[in-house]
Amino acid sequence: MNKELLTIKEMFMSSLEEFAYKYPNEKIFTISISCQPIYGSVFINIDTYDHSKKSIEWLKMKNHNDWIGVDKNGNFNNNGFDSKYIKFKEKYFEDWYNSYWNIEKDECIFDILDEIKDSNNFKEYVEKNIEKIEASFNNNFNKKYIVKDYFDNKIEINISGDDDEYNKYYFDLIKVLINEIMEEIDFKKYNTENSFRVILEMLDSKYMEIWNINQ
Repeated sequence: MNKELLTIKEMFMSSLEEFAYKYPNEKIFTISISCQPIYGSVFINIDTYDHSKKSIEWLKMKNHNDWIGVDKNGNFNNNGFDSKYIKFKEKYFEDWYNSYWNIEKDECIFDILDEIKDSNNFKEYVEKNIEKIEASFNNNFNKKYIVKDYFDNKIEINISGDDDEYNKYYFDLIKVLINEIMEEIDFKKYNTENSFRVILEMLDSKYMEIWNINQ
């Protein structure tokens, strides 16, 4: 397991322990791991049943039903940053940040456009450089990132399209970690509701996964 995943696991486990110590009369209704890989940030947020219920009432009043999580056990607040205890734990990973911002990118289409603009003969330039121009259009959004895999090996990943695919790489990686945690941990030892959720969300992203735990 790479050091960042190990740190996230430690953050998750210590959050359960510290919450039980600091708030012995409260129970965890949702615990979320909220990540923004392009900035290297990871947050643990904890919500309670009463706070989630109030949030849902407010969301319904504002007609924001799409912000309400629904599963077989009812409704819940599915936004970690709307939890009662926001940023209960937080960590910033420099490697995540650097791997996003220090990318290798194919020649940008805007560089090509600048060359066209500066050329004296537009038609002549296009005819001579048509293959270069087409390649630039096709590959402008191809990016190569150096990241770590689960076992701490550095690998290169190629991403075409929007930056949410960078989020997906870490989303899939952390999902593996959470599934391992689910097999290892006995949640009955901690201050959790009989039915509660573990949420993994990539901030400003479409990627989210919810684990429903019934005890």
